[in-house]
Amino acid sequence: MRSRIAISVLAIGGLCTALSAFAADAQNMARGNDIPIIDTHAHIVRNPRGNAAATAPQALRAMDELNVAKAILLPPPIPPDHPRAYGRREFEQVARDNPGRFAFAAGGGRLNPILHSVAAESVTARHLQQFQEEAARIAASGALGFGELAAEHFSSGRGNHPYESTRPDHPLLLALADIAAERVMPIDLHMEAVPRDMKIPERMRNGVNPEWLKENISGFEHLLAHNPTPASSGSTPAGTSRGSAR
Repeated sequence: MRSRIAISVLAIGGLCTALSAFAADAQNMARGNDIPIIDTHAHIVRNPRGNAAATAPQALRAMDELNVAKAILLPPPIPPDHPRAYGRREFEQVARDNPGRFAFAAGGGRLNPILHSVAAESVTARHLQQFQEEAARIAASGALGFGELAAEHFSSGRGNHPYESTRPDHPLLLALADIAAERVMPIDLHMEAVPRDMKIPERMRNGVNPEWLKENISGFEHLLAHNPTPASSGSTPAGTSRGSAR
């Protein structure tokens, strides 16, 4: 289980609500005076040919060794042309079998391919309906959040690790922000921050990533501002959180 550098779009009040029950007894699971860890971004399947149920015991052993009390499982942002997507169904079963140790988010296997299959200016009512229906299924499945989705995702250049890019304020992401606000669920969004139109750093040039990158901070700000949690609800307005480096 390794996390990556990513920006997560979080309705902070929603994140706290989603995690509160999951984390309630984490302190009781700690060894002695150790501080328990909750890993909020865990990939336990290396590729879509893997099996989440089969790798869960390995993940649990690693968690016990590292004092990770609980983990939120989620798929990576899978591109639309990938032969085998996975996510909601697989992780729902793992969380059901291990309710004290695992919860899950979903969307990387179903929402992300839809997001990256249509340009922002070409979204139709059919695309929007398909996206919203899958988001509703994720919410109904017991997922804590939506993710992992990608706005700007650099390829490592190894294997089939993809480069993915779309506008952070893509109409489908704005629609998901509305759904997330209504359901009080966070969105996990992978976005390499690009402050201006620029050449990609030399160390990231590998034949998969593009030579030029387009500024995306303004689009990200638009996404954050689109549907912040109303202050009158007693929740904190939308904010950001940074994951740990892989």
